[in-house]
Amino acid sequence: MLKTLVFDVNETLIDLSPVRLSVNLAFGREGAYSQWFTSLLHQSLVQSALGQSHDFSSLGLAALRAMNTQEDRGLGEIELLEVMDSFRICRAHADVADSLETLKTEGYTLIALSNSEETGLHKLLQQADVASFFDHIIGAERFRRYKPHAEVYTGALRAAKKLPEESVLISTHSWDLEGAHAVGWKTAYLLREGIAFFPLHHSPDFLLENLTELGAALEAEKAP
Repeated sequence: MLKTLVFDVNETLIDLSPVRLSVNLAFGREGAYSQWFTSLLHQSLVQSALGQSHDFSSLGLAALRAMNTQEDRGLGEIELLEVMDSFRICRAHADVADSLETLKTEGYTLIALSNSEETGLHKLLQQADVASFFDHIIGAERFRRYKPHAEVYTGALRAAKKLPEESVLISTHSWDLEGAHAVGWKTAYLLREGIAFFPLHHSPDFLLENLTELGAALEAEKAP
């Protein structure tokens, strides 16, 4: 029986539209945010492979600096820091708070699991008014790895004292779901605008158009 719900945070629960707008405006074009986020993920994979430990915010700023140099944009350090500061005004997607409250009331264990460093992760969830719903808030920095490295998923369950066969990852990122699938979790893909499922990844166990659908999907899974 699925009892432990593990949620990705950035873009899954938290709407990063302010960051998207800030990056696109800074670089003067649509698509700059997607390029930056892809670069950030690439560098996090390098960090995981090498066992290095630059925090996610530092990687994000470094990726902006690299783009600035590559495109000869001429942005100053203060301007790049202002782009990163746009995380401060991000809030939860409209379907998040009520859904988490319902799932919590129904007795599920809720875990937030993110590549973001833990201090910033707490702040992000608090400013979105959803931190109180979680039994555990876990940043990948604990494990000196980043998702989708297996140690992040297995380490999170060790910290929460939960079992993989009872766990499901909810994420809008198919690469994240692929990591959870590899260590024996169920997976739920949450559709968010502008984020595509990579076609070579394993099909998710649950497909959600809205987070409010998760409770019913889990109940249907229990049916004989």
